[in-house]
Amino acid sequence: MKHSADAFPAAAWRSPLRQELLDLFSALSLRRAPALRRSSRADWLFATDLPSCAAPEDCSAFLCLSEEKGWQIRTEAGWMELRKPGLLLPAEWFAALAGGEAACLGSLCARHPEREEAPEAVFRLIKAREEGSVAWEEACRALHGECAWRLRLHLPLPRLFPEASPPVPEYPDFKKGDHANVD
Repeated sequence: MKHSADAFPAAAWRSPLRQELLDLFSALSLRRAPALRRSSRADWLFATDLPSCAAPEDCSAFLCLSEEKGWQIRTEAGWMELRKPGLLLPAEWFAALAGGEAACLGSLCARHPEREEAPEAVFRLIKAREEGSVAWEEACRALHGECAWRLRLHLPLPRLFPEASPPVPEYPDFKKGDHANVD
């Protein structure tokens, strides 16, 4: 599926979560700017090499500041992984910024309101949204397939957005004769 360049800006878009962490970094006196990337682990959102470019007291200050903002942090091998529990997606991502796969996922979720917490699904979509339209559509396609599988097993769908369901665009009703398969 083709996307217009302005419908879903690719790498230029920065999530508010990433910006929040960058703002926390700017409050520290660092030898160099730390790397901040999307985590390769499904259950963590971001990773940073802050411990390798900051003094121990700056790392401690960052831990305190980020925990005050609701971030959870895990440190391993010179990297910090970060996540925010309870994150949900802005519902407009499925309406204003949606491609075909996102629209299908949003529609499926709108028709099946039973939900369960699924932070990995939310993290996957946030990471894909930052990466651009192709990754967003691929993540929505994969999650749509997982949701269909869950419905076949009578399992609840993941909770992705704060509202009971995302806004679904209204389409005009087909009138008799408007579509070849209408009686």
